[in-house]
Amino acid sequence: MRLRLAPKIVCIFLIAEAMSLLTLSFVFIHYGQNLITSEIEERGDAVAHFLAQLSTYPVLAWNPDLIMDSAKVVMLQKDVVGLEILGNKGQPLVELGKRESPHGVMVFSADILGESQKFTDEEAVIGNLSQVTEKLGVVRIYMGLEDLKKDIRSLKLTVFSIAALTFLITVLIGAYSVHYFVARPLRKLMEGVKRVSSGDLDTITEINTADELEKLSEAFNKMLVALKANLKKRIEETEYEAMEQNLVILGELSS
Repeated sequence: MRLRLAPKIVCIFLIAEAMSLLTLSFVFIHYGQNLITSEIEERGDAVAHFLAQLSTYPVLAWNPDLIMDSAKVVMLQKDVVGLEILGNKGQPLVELGKRESPHGVMVFSADILGESQKFTDEEAVIGNLSQVTEKLGVVRIYMGLEDLKKDIRSLKLTVFSIAALTFLITVLIGAYSVHYFVARPLRKLMEGVKRVSSGDLDTITEINTADELEKLSEAFNKMLVALKANLKKRIEETEYEAMEQNLVILGELSS
């Protein structure tokens, strides 16, 4: 089965539209995923460094009670499922929550820094900052990815829903436009050709699309006028020739 011109145009247009929408959808989803991921990374990094700053004295004193209230407040933050405060040899001072989640976790670490005992005098202020501080331990924050994955799924659903709705609207507009501006004028031209082929030279095809199809219909009408005039002339010439032959025959018979 051969497709007509209008369906071919619609198919080509829809294929191009679908490819464009899919490309834009994947670009938006990729960009949105990066934004969502960067947001949780910024929060996790900020929480880890905040707790690390509060943990300097509790680690030096090795007293978990001094930091426990702050650790519990951190556990109340969004997506935080667990935390650890460790000494410089990896020994735990505080452990809350869990390190794993069914949906996965992201781990954020921050060093607990304090003044080195070698640089507690005025020379420490004048000297290099890297020589003033030493690592006392580390804070690890475990953030669950359940909400992140939900946000990504919601983003994908929203983007693809908008793309599908846009594609549907485009299909309707494109199909109607092709029908009105291409298929309908071509059908009028085909009907005019059929009438002419059946011998109706008085047919007039009117197309008002202000484009090449309208010019084609005007040229078609002019061609019919010229064809009709040419046929009329040929008929008159044929009739004149027939009259001459009849006169010649009559003259011969009368002689």
